[in-house]
Amino acid sequence: MNRTLKVLLGIVLGLIVIFSYFNTFYSVEYSLEDSTYQYKKPASDDIVIVAIDDESLAEYGRWPWSREKTAEVIEKIESGKPAALGIDIVMSEKTTDVEDKKLVDTVSKYKNIVFPAYGVFRQTQSTDKLELTSLSEPFKALKENVTIGQINVFTDEDGIPRRAPVYFEHNSETISSFDYQLYKMYMQNNNKLPIELSKIPRDKLSRMYIDYNNRYTAVPIISLLEFINNEDTEMYFKDKIVILGPYAVGLNDYYYTPIDKSNQLFGVEIHANVIQNMMEGKYKVYVDDYINIAIILIMAIITLLLFRKIKPIMTTIAAVLLVIIYMLVAKYVYEKGYIIYLIYPIMWITIHYVLAILMRYIEKIKEIREITTMFGKYVSPKIVKEILAKGEGDLKLGGTKRYVTLFFVDIRGFTTMSEKLEPEKVVSVLNEYFENCVDSIFKYDGTLDKFVGDEIMAVFNAPIDLPNHELAAVRAAIDMRDNGRKLHDRVREEFGVELKFGIGLNSGYAIVGNIGTSFKMDYTCIGDAVNTAARLQSISKGGQIIISKSVYDKVKDYIEVTDLDEVKVKGKEEQIKIYQVEGLL
Repeated sequence: MNRTLKVLLGIVLGLIVIFSYFNTFYSVEYSLEDSTYQYKKPASDDIVIVAIDDESLAEYGRWPWSREKTAEVIEKIESGKPAALGIDIVMSEKTTDVEDKKLVDTVSKYKNIVFPAYGVFRQTQSTDKLELTSLSEPFKALKENVTIGQINVFTDEDGIPRRAPVYFEHNSETISSFDYQLYKMYMQNNNKLPIELSKIPRDKLSRMYIDYNNRYTAVPIISLLEFINNEDTEMYFKDKIVILGPYAVGLNDYYYTPIDKSNQLFGVEIHANVIQNMMEGKYKVYVDDYINIAIILIMAIITLLLFRKIKPIMTTIAAVLLVIIYMLVAKYVYEKGYIIYLIYPIMWITIHYVLAILMRYIEKIKEIREITTMFGKYVSPKIVKEILAKGEGDLKLGGTKRYVTLFFVDIRGFTTMSEKLEPEKVVSVLNEYFENCVDSIFKYDGTLDKFVGDEIMAVFNAPIDLPNHELAAVRAAIDMRDNGRKLHDRVREEFGVELKFGIGLNSGYAIVGNIGTSFKMDYTCIGDAVNTAARLQSISKGGQIIISKSVYDKVKDYIEVTDLDEVKVKGKEEQIKIYQVEGLL
């Protein structure tokens, strides 16, 4: 891995850990949690809401109602023998003595009523906890005859309540939540053992996670107006939890929730959800920060090891699979009662995926430049494109054994010509000769290997596969010879010298690859087949194309040849059969 990638990965990892700690991406995290963790389970029939709705307000007058009217409603509900009754109406101030006495006398007859206390909180930096600074409790006479529970609804940064308070400490007194008091009373009055307050899983701010019900199978809701006019109250309330509270928009007690961000739930519905969570005993708790950080680090290691070793298309598939697998694991962990971060591991997968693709792109650009630099002078632009399409990995540029056709061409009488002409003219003739030869080699997809003086070496079928490479080499030789005749006539007329060249071709296995030192390296061929082709070129006369039997056997149906004798080539003990190419059939 190069240094740039290491630096990028280090920076990204550090930022993710920091952002995770400070909850920077809370809105995205909350959205993912809402869509992944909220299963929208059915509501319990053991909780009933008596709704102070718009119809009830229209019938009984504007809000707030008199304490006497509230007492009548409580009396009516209690006739249905509920296990617990919660009044979601804050009554911290006294009104008239008559009304207050009527309310107190009514509630004092029952031991199953919970009234709310509303707190004012601040979060302390030293303890990172919510500190209850003041509490609006029911007025004294009422407080002495009912159970008190703290009723605040807390929302996250996006205004959605996902966690509910369990209890708080105030003036050395533990203030249980409104929801817990109703749950505890329900359990005790139904001869069941409630969970202890201190054993409810909660976060460092003493809040429990709310696992919401399905809005479309919600807690039973009865309009107060409908209920008042019905004599059979037991069918609604017997042995159940009843919550009396606002259910009208004008009363300003409603919130968007994780299960529905287009329609709002009223405060009484949120309390019903919290109570049902307690009744079910299936609590969800966020894991500690160090566990989330460990998960991020594990995901970093997995993606680091995986994305760098597979191809881009597989990287994309792997990234998608990792996200899916992580989401499935998160759901499984959630079912076991734990909540883990979603956005940060997924964000790491995404960022590392982008980095991997970016680095592949940078590497590809580098490879294109290297291959273009390496082969741009040796092969035609068409072959360069094919090489780039294959990629350096497929070319095996480090060295491989390939069956190729070797091509050598050399000017006959070059020494004599160079002695007769001025250096500038020699260079001019050579350049034109090279141009003619290279054009023919490139025309038939050959690779220019090297210039050695006035000699040119080329190879066909390397670095990429070339079908019928023997025939391609012969065609290039014929084209070179024919064009060379025109060049010869012009040079003879202009400079008065002969310009003829001999060509030798041989097919066989050769070692092909980048050969040289760290300072200079060339793509070339070495081996016995190369030496044989060079020997055939050395014995060819001006204007003559000589091919070996290995070439002839592959092209005999396409060319016209003249049989030549077997010859002994320097460096080889046995003689080889050679042919002179006359032209194409």
